[in-house]
Amino acid sequence: MKPFTCTKHFNLPTTYPLQFVVLDFEMTGLSPLSDEIIQIGAILYEAGKPVKMFKQNVNPLREIPSNITELTGISNDDVFNAPTISDVLPSLIQFIDHYPIVAHNAAFDINVLNRNLMQYDYPPVKNMIIDTLKMAKSYAPFTVDNYKLETLKRAMDITIDSHTAINDCLVTGELYLECRTIVELLSKNV
Repeated sequence: MKPFTCTKHFNLPTTYPLQFVVLDFEMTGLSPLSDEIIQIGAILYEAGKPVKMFKQNVNPLREIPSNITELTGISNDDVFNAPTISDVLPSLIQFIDHYPIVAHNAAFDINVLNRNLMQYDYPPVKNMIIDTLKMAKSYAPFTVDNYKLETLKRAMDITIDSHTAINDCLVTGELYLECRTIVELLSKNV
């Protein structure tokens, strides 16, 4: 197997579907190459509405650093009896299916996903990838100091707690739909 290399970025698509899966991982650290998944969140949207959720703690087979537990609230006890990523991947692949994948800072999450897929002899995803970080920089209807998901959440007056995978998916889904609306309005005015 050839070594996994990171994809740096994804271009913005020309169309923005209303049927998609929002994906987020909580990790043991910040490296898509060496840190491990501790929680997966994914939400299927149809007609722009969340209809199905995939939420799973994952045993990373290593200790979760205390700063990560502090940030996410996910402890070693929370993942001790959880399945490993090799056990979870088949269900996640089935959930994602062929749908476009929406993620905030998508290069990170897609690199994590593809590294794990390839590690367990699955092909990398070939789904359309939509990065809400890039969308927000181009289309967000507000001004912010930075484009972190937490900052954008506050700018949109979303009161969902952050740093769990499923809650970050909910925020990312709202951000995507808000930016998608702006794109539609801009395209009608052109």
